[in-house]
Amino acid sequence: MKETFVFDASALIAFLNNEEGADMVEGILRQAKDNGCVVYINKLNLLEIYYGIYREDGDKKAEDVLMKVLNLPFGGNRCSG
Repeated sequence: MKETFVFDASALIAFLNNEEGADMVEGILRQAKDNGCVVYINKLNLLEIYYGIYREDGDKKAEDVLMKVLNLPFGGNRCSG
């Protein structure tokens, strides 16, 4: 059985903003992309990230980041929640 990780909003925010811990999140995502593990994130955490960006930077930026996140290897190969 593959190792499984569940990200919360703070893990993904750290990754997106290149904050402390971003390198660990990136390593896990690389491993998931290579089918070495499975990573999940809840839809509510995605909403939290989207809304925070929407409030600070507007809908265009929030949509851009959402598309980037949806292309990350969650749930095997596609984002799921």
